[in-house]
Amino acid sequence: MIRRQYINHVLLALAVAVGAAFPASIAVVLQALWSSMTADLGQGSTVQLILGAMPTSLYLMAPIACVITICWLFWLNCQNVSLQVMFAAGMSIFYCALPAIFLAVTFTGAAVVDAWVVAPRGVTMVEDIKHALKRDIAFGALQEGRFHSFEFDNSVVAMSFRKKLGNDQFEGVFLSVTPKAGKPYTVISRTAEIKKNPLSLSIHFAKGSRQTTDIDDRLVVTTFDTFIRTFPIKGNATSAQRSVTILEVGFSQLVHLAFSNAPRQAWMASLARSELAKRTLVPMMNLTHALLALGILFLIGPASVRLGSVHLKVILGIVALHVAAVTGIELFARGSFFMHGLLIAVMAVEVFAGIALMMRAGRTTREFRLPPRRRPAAPGLQQ
Repeated sequence: MIRRQYINHVLLALAVAVGAAFPASIAVVLQALWSSMTADLGQGSTVQLILGAMPTSLYLMAPIACVITICWLFWLNCQNVSLQVMFAAGMSIFYCALPAIFLAVTFTGAAVVDAWVVAPRGVTMVEDIKHALKRDIAFGALQEGRFHSFEFDNSVVAMSFRKKLGNDQFEGVFLSVTPKAGKPYTVISRTAEIKKNPLSLSIHFAKGSRQTTDIDDRLVVTTFDTFIRTFPIKGNATSAQRSVTILEVGFSQLVHLAFSNAPRQAWMASLARSELAKRTLVPMMNLTHALLALGILFLIGPASVRLGSVHLKVILGIVALHVAAVTGIELFARGSFFMHGLLIAVMAVEVFAGIALMMRAGRTTREFRLPPRRRPAAPGLQQ
């Protein structure tokens, strides 16, 4: 029975984790590629982007999947009277909880490996594809009568056209340019042709006007017969190599960046502190959340859980706690290591509270060792 319960725990938790991580990965990819969605991704690149983003979503979602699985299977075993039978047979609470504890330990170890080994490699795959897409925008895939956005090193561009004359030639072109430094402007032309090279992209306009504002915010319109605007392709720098992101670095480099006091690396240090908290603390929440959930459920008892919807309330409460912890990491762990200490304290409270509640629910869990299979009989029932 223990072996069957453990297998059920693992398979269900894995299904919940993948089911939650898959749409989260798609959302991450769409957000990351908002300025490159006009590129012709292709089936292979789309699959690689989602698979590359999934490991990061998996270790963040694993504690939620672990808690949902443990609570749901606890309720299921209450419904089929399995737990009641195990209690009647004299099995200790700790022994009954072994499959769930093994699940939490397994998911904790898997999440640690995922966070430090698999996820950085997935991010590298995603960043490589993003880098390639931003350097090779497929203008032939643009659609007539729609606005398309592109992000370059020095500006963001929105483009629309009335008719496509060829893969790189357009008629009735409207272009809005928002520079990172300077005033935005728009270009309207009868025709335009796009020319690309490895380092830049140039648009050759013919018969049109350029509209901007002067220092007093008055509209200035300039007509032209020909006009050329060149944009450096994002991420090219002086070569086609891209820089390594904070999500790809290993433990030693991440710790070095997190403790750096250099003014030039202040922003990188803040990101490193947040990433360090996510990779080290979130995987451990598989175990801490599981112990707290088990302590609450066993204290309430199988009969009360079977009659009510206690397992759903426990799920909602611990999921809310996990979301708050991850949100706190994202918002506050960048500033200092205070959030790291606070989360460690909360996780320690979870562990001790879970063990204390199970100890209160059953005497055989008072000692930190594998309890006997049977509880001693009550004094009034001894012969």
